[in-house]
Amino acid sequence: RQLFRRRCRRCFLDHGARGEKHKSCAQTCINGGQPMGLITKDGTVYLLLGSHDDMDAFTELKKHAAATVTVTGESQKSGGMTSLQVDKVTY
Repeated sequence: RQLFRRRCRRCFLDHGARGEKHKSCAQTCINGGQPMGLITKDGTVYLLLGSHDDMDAFTELKKHAAATVTVTGESQKSGGMTSLQVDKVTY
């Protein structure tokens, strides 16, 4: 699974930019407060959310743009969007 960032939709949504080549840009966007997402091997995209009870895993995940990670947490679909609460991250 990979993180993606969404500052400039052209980067991921328009032309699929992701991975190591795009790490610096992704990290800049994440550090600036832009939302993070996760792309699975099958192409599913999740909006990543922190837990109200414990933001540690979500905060740690911010440091790993473009990395292959496993995220554990509850997913939810609403309004055409799928989110995943970040409860645990494994590298």
